[in-house]
Amino acid sequence: MAINNEYYVLRKHEIIHQINCHKRDIGYLEKELNRFSEIENGAAITDYERLIFDADIRMRALRCGDIEGKEAISREFNQSLRQLSKPSPEDLLKVALTLAQKNHLDKEVGCVYISSVFAKNDDIYFIGTCQRCSETAEYDYDTVLGRNREKKIRPGSCPSCYITSHERCKLRSSFPGTYTSWLGAIDRCTNPNNANYKHYGGRGIKICDEWKNDFKIFLQDMGPRPDGLSIDRINVDGNYEASNCRWADWKTQANNKRTNKWYKEKHQLTIKD
Repeated sequence: MAINNEYYVLRKHEIIHQINCHKRDIGYLEKELNRFSEIENGAAITDYERLIFDADIRMRALRCGDIEGKEAISREFNQSLRQLSKPSPEDLLKVALTLAQKNHLDKEVGCVYISSVFAKNDDIYFIGTCQRCSETAEYDYDTVLGRNREKKIRPGSCPSCYITSHERCKLRSSFPGTYTSWLGAIDRCTNPNNANYKHYGGRGIKICDEWKNDFKIFLQDMGPRPDGLSIDRINVDGNYEASNCRWADWKTQANNKRTNKWYKEKHQLTIKD
């Protein structure tokens, strides 16, 4: 769009006159003059400049005393300017994507490492991997920012970890004895500070990954712990796993110790009733 020639010449002379008359604070006038020169040489006119030029030309066409006409042009200009300043949804999404990439990409949010940020369905989404459970999942903006209380990323758990922990709490309340046995088996095999570690983890006894990572699977394999019984390994040198474990009373377990001795008659020393 070319500028009205009469307006261009008039405005250019006004700027030059103002520059010659002003000794200070003429930087903005020089910028305006340089901008006119750029447009004259083929630079594109912005929507904002187009509004200003149009309003200025219309103002000059009015009589000096036409206050109402000037006010009408001013109101129309301000309304057009507000519409022009209002960003489109696409522009807002671009800004949000840029900020999300700057603030979260290749960083940790709670225990989740964010590896990718992208726009989808007019919203921002993240691809992240939980450092605790190693699950890679897609998260929306509300989850990453913690706005979604049910699915927010917590310092020690991703939403998947939290749901698993929540389910485990329910199971622990329903099967307290079974849960205690499960924790005890894990601790004996993995915690060097456990008093009995030397008899279990210290000599290579392990608990299978399925049980160690999920109490629900342990409960499914072993069933609820009966009163008066505790977990027992059938082969005392074997691991804690479904094929080698049972619920047993104290006498059965006492007869199933590696410290039991054999007599020459090949009878095992046992605990009598």
